Amino acid sequence: MESCVFCKIVSGKLDAYRVYEDDAAVAFLDLNPVSRGHVLVVPQRHAETVTELSDEEAGELFAAARNVAALIEEGLEPDGLNLLQNNGEAAGQEVRHVHVHVIPRYFEGDGLAVRFDTEALTEEAASRVLETLGQA
Repeated sequence: MESCVFCKIVSGKLDAYRVYEDDAAVAFLDLNPVSRGHVLVVPQRHAETVTELSDEEAGELFAAARNVAALIEEGLEPDGLNLLQNNGEAAGQEVRHVHVHVIPRYFEGDGLAVRFDTEALTEEAASRVLETLGQA
């Protein structure tokens, strides 16, 4: 896709700080990192969301993300890391090319908040969701 910034990076038309590449994916440093070593992993083929990928492509994307996570753990020695994938604007996706964030975490309270306000799942709510998904 000509206007996609990530496609331009994949094709080499735009420079990026690449940290990993294989036949299925490219990984590069995020230009607006949450923490030192924040990497984006993108499939070589343009797809807007993870659900547009085939099973094989999704597996290859997450295998690449796992490989990047291992590189980060070995090289940067963070205290932990987050893998984050956002689908759609409501989920925080800003670039319309599926990507996985690999975010090193160096200490609790580092400013990144990946927290959820939750409430207990009732049997009635679970039944409604399962019925809707065809699993009742």
